Parts: sequence; structure tokens; C-alpha cells
Amino acid sequence: MRIGALGDIHGEFDAVRDIIARHPDVPVWLQVGDVATNEGEYFSPPAPVYFIKGNNEDFDVIAEAMSSQQPVAPNLHYLKNGRAHHVGPWRVAALGGTFAPSRSEEHTSELQSLA
Repeated sequence: MRIGALGDIHGEFDAVRDIIARHPDVPVWLQVGDVATNEGEYFSPPAPVYFIKGNNEDFDVIAEAMSSQQPVAPNLHYLKNGRAHHVGPWRVAALGGTFAPSRSEEHTSELQSLA
């Protein structure tokens, strides 16, 4: 089984749709962060995309997805920092981006619990 990898999207959703369409044999994609547009908008990709946070995310949207245990958008799954996750048949570790100032206390306690 193949897995796809995507760099910083920064809201270039049409380009991602084109890439995924050109590779129908790739069932799952990993993305290294910075998915959102400058306005903090996300998209529903045509295949499952799993991402770590970058420094240009809408951290409130990610926090809401985490608290509701739902994807950020259909087929767009956030991988919580400092954890191992199952993505398709693989087990991947997530370590992404900077912390937003509004979330720094939450993340500090999260990291302390991992120590």
C-alpha cells in the first residue's frame, strides 16, 4: 500500500485536489502542517488526509475538532501532537508546528503529562 506526502498547503486546495486526482492508487495522504488559508479556512479533500499542525493553522478550529473527536472537515484528520497514531496500516508519530499563544498553557500541561 502506498502513502502520499504533502508539504505546506497554505490554502492551495485546488492544487491538492489535482495532486490527489493524479494519484488514484494512493489511498491515504500525510500532510506536514499549514493546511489552512490565511483566513483560517479548511477543505474536504477527495481522499483521507492526515495532518500535523503548522504555525499557520486556525488553532480554535483544531481545538474544536479535538474536543468533539471529529475531523476538522470530512476526510481531513488532525494528528494530535506528541502522540502515535494509526494512519492506514502505518503507525506514525506527530510532532508539529509552533504553539498558538492562546493555547500555550494547554500545550505546556499536555507536554508535561507526556514526560
